[in-house]
Amino acid sequence: MRACFFVVAMLVLAGCSMKSAVRSQWEYRVLTSGERTSREYREEGLLLYRERLVPPAFSTILCPAGTFVYRRTHALVASASGWLRDEARVDSLEVQSPGAALTDAERSRGWYEAAWNARREGTPLDWVWVSFSTNGYWLKPQGLHYYSEILAPPKP
Repeated sequence: MRACFFVVAMLVLAGCSMKSAVRSQWEYRVLTSGERTSREYREEGLLLYRERLVPPAFSTILCPAGTFVYRRTHALVASASGWLRDEARVDSLEVQSPGAALTDAERSRGWYEAAWNARREGTPLDWVWVSFSTNGYWLKPQGLHYYSEILAPPKP
């Protein structure tokens, strides 16, 4: 009985440290300018993966740091722009969805089309969900910098 408890405890701790390692690759920063009480006050949200800026190619991203939406606004009108934290407070490590399993082809390709709550069984822990155009995709985070070109609708 003790041995079984020890094995289960070790598996839980290993899972927690793995999640912690995945989360540590992400960072969210807010740059500010102007006086907080003035009309000139501005905030710009920056999302980084492995110390590299996540490009504004997607409208939404669900990652280990949380849920973010990209807001493009005119500097004279808006007080906040860039990657803004969504109020949903959900991160990609919390999404569990029973159903279809990740195929070998999808794993080697590095992405698959699906809703944010349709994460396939076997999807690697570090994969993120992005909204691009009207579609959603689960993809490996290393592809954030070039998948927007692959996933873009064909040009007429």
